Amino acid sequence: MPVVLFSFKKTPDGRIMFHGFFAPNEITAEKMEHGHAMICPQFGPALKAGDTIEQVIEVDEIPEFDELSIGEWLDEMFGLEDEDDEIELGEEPEEAAG
Repeated sequence: MPVVLFSFKKTPDGRIMFHGFFAPNEITAEKMEHGHAMICPQFGPALKAGDTIEQVIEVDEIPEFDELSIGEWLDEMFGLEDEDDEIELGEEPEEAAG
């Protein structure tokens, strides 16, 4: 099953950096991650030292490499698109009752 492998690391200033790898399976995603770590001076040492947190998420399919497909995937993955929250052009947002 296709997966996305997210690998998170804490930066020296306390922020969080992540790398992500889409692949047809977890083994391939891990190979991609390790290949990238060999050339990335910020991520590689952290992965080698065990200072990263990996999360593998199964996905239905890997999006196409274009802005629309990846944007749609992100919207779906993170629940960013909610039809109830959309405001049509020319409409005023409803005020909360209170």
